Amino acid sequence: METRTFGGVSSNIQIDAAIADFVAGLKLWRVWTMLGWTDIRQRYRRSFIGPFWISISMSVMVGGMGLVYGTLFNQDLTNFLPFLAAGFLGWFFISTCISDGTTVFVQADGLIKQGGLPLSLHVFRAIWRNILTLLHNLVVIIGIYLWFGHFNIVSFLEVIPGLALAVLNLAWMLMILGPLCTRYRDLAPIVANTMQMLFFVTPVVFHPGAVSSIAWIVDWNPLYYLLEAIRAPLLGEGLGAWLIGLLALEAIVGWIAALFFFARVRRRIAFWI
Repeated sequence: METRTFGGVSSNIQIDAAIADFVAGLKLWRVWTMLGWTDIRQRYRRSFIGPFWISISMSVMVGGMGLVYGTLFNQDLTNFLPFLAAGFLGWFFISTCISDGTTVFVQADGLIKQGGLPLSLHVFRAIWRNILTLLHNLVVIIGIYLWFGHFNIVSFLEVIPGLALAVLNLAWMLMILGPLCTRYRDLAPIVANTMQMLFFVTPVVFHPGAVSSIAWIVDWNPLYYLLEAIRAPLLGEGLGAWLIGLLALEAIVGWIAALFFFARVRRRIAFWI
């Protein structure tokens, strides 16, 4: 059987090398968790309250937009503020992961040029950094839920599998997006502008049922399902079997595509930086 070749290297060898890169990156979890935590510390270096500025920013945004949109949509703030807070929490995590993915290899150019570390490590580092931010923002959610009497520890524990599904899908997106934006630098601002547009068509500040006349905007929006994987458990709605199945299928298809794509471009990333 003839083996396809890319640049003189068989595709089987490239795929094996990509899988080995993933495995090596996961094994170095102590490295990327340390680097992710260092990124957060550097961002808030010399500030008085450090990373908790993240929680303050989220609190101000949820409070301000909750009052504005709650008034515009004639919503009961007792139910609307928890919905809005959970939506912002999920959307902020998803959007920042994708935005960081556009520069995940460019920002790590020094480590990549030195060699010795698997490239997937930098993707895991970016996702872990945003998970730490998510944990800080959970303080806001807990505060709002306690204030309105909606806090349920069981519901909060259910967000763990939902977050795992979201991370599993975001990881393969970054494995594709990272190399593309490294090769074509104009893609990064395009992605940023696209995420701003998607914010207004994704049910973050409005309920999905509010746009029943144009429901296809929600139904065909893949970010909506990632958002629901985080928001639904926080609101005590749990993860439906259909949502778990959809995200699992998306992860399988996405990782197959990411594996072949990453195998194709992995050796070139260092030259694109």
